[in-house]
Amino acid sequence: MSSIVVMLIFALAAYFTWTRGIAFAFAWVYLPVLFLLSATKSISLPMLPDMTSQFAVGYGVIAGLVLKGGERLTIRWNMLDTVIVALWVVNAISSGATGGMELARNAIGDGFFDFLTPYFLARIAFQSAEGRRAAFWSVTVCAGLIALMSPIEMRLWPQFWSRQLDAFGLFTPANSMPLYRFGLARAQTTFWQPMDQGNSGLLMLGMIGLFACTTALGWRNWRTITALGVAGFVAVASLSFSAFLNIAIAAGLFFALRALPDLGRVLAVFVVVGILGGVAVTNHLLSAPLAERGENFGQTVNDSVHMRTRIVQEGWPVAMDAGWVGFGKEGVERELSSRSPDKNYVKSIDNAYLLMIMQKGWPYFLLFMTIPFIVAFRTSAAFARAPAEMQRLPVIFVVAVLFAIFIAMYTIFFGFVYARLLIVMLGLFASLTDVLTGRVMLESERRVETISTGYVRQPAGAFPAMAGRS
Repeated sequence: MSSIVVMLIFALAAYFTWTRGIAFAFAWVYLPVLFLLSATKSISLPMLPDMTSQFAVGYGVIAGLVLKGGERLTIRWNMLDTVIVALWVVNAISSGATGGMELARNAIGDGFFDFLTPYFLARIAFQSAEGRRAAFWSVTVCAGLIALMSPIEMRLWPQFWSRQLDAFGLFTPANSMPLYRFGLARAQTTFWQPMDQGNSGLLMLGMIGLFACTTALGWRNWRTITALGVAGFVAVASLSFSAFLNIAIAAGLFFALRALPDLGRVLAVFVVVGILGGVAVTNHLLSAPLAERGENFGQTVNDSVHMRTRIVQEGWPVAMDAGWVGFGKEGVERELSSRSPDKNYVKSIDNAYLLMIMQKGWPYFLLFMTIPFIVAFRTSAAFARAPAEMQRLPVIFVVAVLFAIFIAMYTIFFGFVYARLLIVMLGLFASLTDVLTGRVMLESERRVETISTGYVRQPAGAFPAMAGRS
């Protein structure tokens, strides 16, 4: 069953790319696969990365481009593109240094489909107004389906949907231990774990706001407001403390940037403050006394703080010795085990930044940390060129969600579905700000002097480029 589904995904991606273009393959195949079928069993391919459900989309897009003889691209290379490609290269170098040429080859192939593909698919797809409208409805429908599944898992049958998918070979992560909080099961639905659903729900919300603000729908449309509420419920249903905090941070940033647009021009200052805050928190956790863990595992904020403290205290010595290339995935476990006399070490490093250093080395981590600064500088440039609120709103939606996830990464493993969605969001952000700063003119836009927000005429790089009435 799994092989049939993966091949069907490949065929759909190839068909949409061939007949409608990359934007529709992204909207109607890649996004639904991420949200609903991200963890299928793979099909082994000789000398190529195995075809998972996500990789099948990449293979299908390539096949569709071959069939149609290519597709005209309107994106322009920017600094964020360079950093994304550099991260891919550094990861391959780190994998080769710690695990040999076989791992380096796997990192190159897997990274192409797992890292570069979602980013550049999003970059290209954003250029199409019809594609953005299709993406809005795709994310909205997926959010609605997941929102319907969540109460069933919370009140009736924990992990019901992942178990149903598992029966057909369409779900590979471990799902044998339901998690509870507040007397309810934590919804996981089609995601890898509840925290993954929480982060992914917030990213869904950001995408819905972005696509609505850059098409004829608008964000005050009742359909958009309903979709935003549904995506918010998907995040809340995970009953994750991180999700609750993420929503609060994203909401605070959204309303602050909307009420005080000048904040968008000095966002880099807040990035510096945030990084210094992370350093201060890490320093505090390293010296914090670690008492015995209570009986209510995962049920309280105190228990969550206990585990994060233990992760930092056990992981930091390994990170300090990680050097230029890190220890690799298996090497990290060996290092943690060797430093634990009783072998009772933390098995899951729920701190993405610490894990990056431990697995891939300090250069990879420092390179990744340039992304928040690039986002801040591009936001400042967009705000300087976008005097009208309707132009700034899509940027505000994306930036609020991005920085909430950057903060959340301090408390969660980097991977699962949310990591792919974060890369997608970065790709969308890069294309969005290219348009607003006047670097790219979308093919579907009329000349900018004729586009009006309804309040003031828009300057170069105007938005939205209408996709027709929805």
